[in-house]
Amino acid sequence: MEGAARRLTRIGVFYDGGYFTAVNNYYNFTHPRRSRLHLGGLHDFIREQVSLAEDMPLSYCHVVDVHWFRGRLPVSELSDQQLESERIWDDVLMSFGIVTHYLPVTARPGQPVREKGIDVWFALEALELSLMNRFDVVVLITGDGDYLPLVRKLNALGVRVMLVGWNLSYRLPIGELRTIRTAEALGREVTHRIRMEEVIGDDPQGTDPVVESLFVWRPPRQAAGGEVSRPEATGLLQTGRIANLLDSYGFITPEGGGENIFFHASELMGVHFRDLRQGDPVTYLASHNDRGPCARRVELLSMWPTPGEAVDGAAPGEAP
Repeated sequence: MEGAARRLTRIGVFYDGGYFTAVNNYYNFTHPRRSRLHLGGLHDFIREQVSLAEDMPLSYCHVVDVHWFRGRLPVSELSDQQLESERIWDDVLMSFGIVTHYLPVTARPGQPVREKGIDVWFALEALELSLMNRFDVVVLITGDGDYLPLVRKLNALGVRVMLVGWNLSYRLPIGELRTIRTAEALGREVTHRIRMEEVIGDDPQGTDPVVESLFVWRPPRQAAGGEVSRPEATGLLQTGRIANLLDSYGFITPEGGGENIFFHASELMGVHFRDLRQGDPVTYLASHNDRGPCARRVELLSMWPTPGEAVDGAAPGEAP
């Protein structure tokens, strides 16, 4: 263990975009939590799970490469809202350093959109990078049993495979039953399997810090009389005002003064970057990145919803 601990465990993460989109929409629109999954929180969770499964110190387990695979409809078949949603999601992926891979798909009237070829690209990319000795652990975020040959090839190379998947059944508001499944044959072949529906559960109260870190923070609702009901103090929730705005990022002056805090457009909740103005009051979670202090989950105070009002988030999957 002493010698092994000095060797970095390199993690490569591969997203089945269609699968993850379905899961993300479930948590955002159907699950009691009503919140999107947070990619940064998910990657930190994966590091922790690899550290535990591989019996390695967390500091020696790092996500070194992340890839996103999805079929994409042509612009002519998308509405302006769908195009905007797609672009916002691309910005989110880019902000987390995720390499995107898209293939064109065509929608036929009355038929569901079928992605052809993207699963082959997914498998080839994961296998090729593993053959180049890029990873010690490959994490697959998918439920598709068609990736079974990929898992067996990775096993033959000596690359450990972690499967991050969900098994969910739920009904849409119109009564239609939907299911999200992970192929059991796939689960039996991998080195490590994480059943995310068991990790997250159905509790919307936010009492588990591990689960909380997996989700984008939702702003509190206004109480009667217009006062904002705030969550229990955690030492992380801050208020301030927009100091300045640049191309796709800006800075916040904390309430009471102090050094301006950086934020990226991908961390905005319930408001578009273009709608922000200098001096706007905001709330945010204080955090740090490799360049210093930063703000996550930035919310425009005047945009906080009233009871019963829907919050429109830039969730992946709003555009096909």
